[in-house]
Amino acid sequence: MGAIARNSLRFILAHDISTVVPGLTSLKQVETAVKVGEEFEGLTKEENARYKIGELPREPFCRECGLCLPCPRRLNVPFILRLDKYYTEYGVTDWSKGQYNRLRIKISSCTRCGECESKCPYKLPIIDMLQEAKTRFILT
Repeated sequence: MGAIARNSLRFILAHDISTVVPGLTSLKQVETAVKVGEEFEGLTKEENARYKIGELPREPFCRECGLCLPCPRRLNVPFILRLDKYYTEYGVTDWSKGQYNRLRIKISSCTRCGECESKCPYKLPIIDMLQEAKTRFILT
């Protein structure tokens, strides 16, 4: 189990979460995960800063409830907005763009019919949010 997996487990342990399914595939991975849990005494100051613990996402943000679906144009709105969050909040720009470019149905398919916005329990300006994401994903 590599450093990324150990850091991910530490991040999870720092939150009030009851269950995680980490997808371990060997006894060694299980032993490493147990060791991380046994040794965990909280995140370091550096980890808190890196993971932005205690910071709320910038509004508006999609909570990925999926109630905006289905889109008449079959656009995966929550997934696209998640990619945009990775891009803007966490600086994972290249990966986010790559994932977006692999989508079969892109933001340009949106007809701005407003069905997603009328179904959103958080009253998000989804159409505007998608258009902003589009500018990030198609530029550079």
